[in-house]
Amino acid sequence: MRRPGHHHHPFHCPDWPVSQACWSRQNPSCYLMRFYCPPQCPTDCIIDCASCRPVCHCNRPGGACQDPCFVGGDGITFYFHWKKDKDSGLVSDANLHINAHFVGKQVAGMSRDFAWVQPIAVLFDDHQMGADKVLLLIFIFISMAAESVSGCKRVACRRREFKGCHGIVHNCPAACPETCKIDCRTCKPVCYCDKPGAVCDDPRFIGGDGITFYFHGQKDRDFCLVSDTNLHINGHFIGKRGDGMKRDFTWVQSIGVLFDDHKLFIGAKKVAQWDDSIDQLAIAFDGEPVFLPTKEEAQWAPAASVLTITRSGRANEIVVEAANKFKMTAKVVPIGKEESRIHNYGITDDDCFAHLDLGFKFYSMSGSVHGVLGQTYADNYRSRAVVGVKMPVLGGDREFLSSGLFAADCAVARFKGSERAVMEGAVDHEDIQCKSSFTGRVICKK
Repeated sequence: MRRPGHHHHPFHCPDWPVSQACWSRQNPSCYLMRFYCPPQCPTDCIIDCASCRPVCHCNRPGGACQDPCFVGGDGITFYFHWKKDKDSGLVSDANLHINAHFVGKQVAGMSRDFAWVQPIAVLFDDHQMGADKVLLLIFIFISMAAESVSGCKRVACRRREFKGCHGIVHNCPAACPETCKIDCRTCKPVCYCDKPGAVCDDPRFIGGDGITFYFHGQKDRDFCLVSDTNLHINGHFIGKRGDGMKRDFTWVQSIGVLFDDHKLFIGAKKVAQWDDSIDQLAIAFDGEPVFLPTKEEAQWAPAASVLTITRSGRANEIVVEAANKFKMTAKVVPIGKEESRIHNYGITDDDCFAHLDLGFKFYSMSGSVHGVLGQTYADNYRSRAVVGVKMPVLGGDREFLSSGLFAADCAVARFKGSERAVMEGAVDHEDIQCKSSFTGRVICKK
């Protein structure tokens, strides 16, 4: 008897998983690597070479399978039962129309038919095409008048404890085609920057109260994002002045985090041409560079184990957690040509303005916490941004301005550090300066 995992063969037990391989030479890190099909489809999967994971045929965007289960272009799964012996339009565009004929039966006690797609008819140009068997369909649309998802990043759930979602690949939604992740509990793609605690884009903040606002600051300056008694976070803003603009376009390039008697630096290196596979994160802890292997789930922790830094992707994405204080996601993203064109950023080929998209979750805050983001978690906070306008902007550059990335000297600073640090003088906030150089190296000096 053949071992399970070899190529599918008529004598194989149908429940045994077969193995498949990536045959795309455009993905050299995955080319010819072989994987077992997942339990949901033990004999019917392919390898997604981009993510280098096995994927069930019917769990990809564009799928229409079984009692029809559809996976939309947005990656969301839904069912459409229709009626047996009836026809329904699946796709209709200016030069493409697809109808399906449903077959099925009704079981006693059921209020609807069990139904499956039997034949389909496709119209395009002046042609017609049909198929007349019960079908498992995977539609891949090359050109559509409607918004396409062809440029969207594909992501998958990596957490093995979620067996019903692990390894299933989804397209990022149109709202964030390059910056999403999978919520393994719901098995749906979600945008990084659509949750309270987010700091993304031309800085767009979502406060602890759930209200979205913008804070532009100034390029090449440092601003206090969060300041509490034992946690202080500054952000360094980069940017450029657009033609005819009265303000800078700005992005958060790096952050300096103070807690207890420790300092954490996270920054995006300066990059001309962006490549997703090359890591552009710069990290330092207490003045020493941190080197993380470029593989998913690689982890680093200092000897004192006061925090952990874990890669959530193969490159450019990390999760940082300090016990009982905060959890933070940081992702390096560029300004793409299309984004620059739409917003008139004027990005040139010598600098893609790589910056950080950040997400914060705070475990303990005092009622007097302050900072651009921190104040939204304070007691009795009321937003000063004008709600209801297209782009609610929060002012206050002067009260949030800091003299350096590790300086806790903004007008609203609350930081005192740990009791030990205060008593022993263990922290001098200005003694260490960290930044990422133009070559990408982390430079920390006293």
